[in-house]
Order: sequence, then C-alpha cells, then structure tokens
Amino acid sequence: MPGGYWPLLSIEQRGTADADQLFRMYEEVFGASLTEASRRRWQWQYLENPARPDGVPEIWVAREEGEWTCS
Repeated sequence: MPGGYWPLLSIEQRGTADADQLFRMYEEVFGASLTEASRRRWQWQYLENPARPDGVPEIWVAREEGEWTCS
C-alpha cells in the first residue's frame, strides 16, 4: 500500500440494516429501473423464500474501516 497505510478490513455477514446501502450501490452501477426490479426479486427470492433454513440469507460484505468497500 502507498505510504505504508494498510486499511482495517473486515468480512461480515450482511445484516438487515445493510439493504439500503446495497441497493444504493446497485443503483450507481445499474441505474434506477434495474434497481427497483432487483429489489422486488430480492424480496421474493431471499426474504419471502420459505426454504431458507434460518430466515436470514447468507450474504457477506467487505468493510474498510467500518464502511462498505467495492474494490
């Protein structure tokens, strides 16, 4: 890393409070119309899915010093 700086990274299971941040990031990449369709699919595929073993989708996110990182 330049200047000897090593950011503090953590890998964590995505929490329910992370949904808005996930879809904001998705919208930056794919646009608003695809984001709304993805949000509806997410609801159906993960949150309303009766086959989920524990009720929580297993999705992991990387955080750099507490903030999401995409790189």
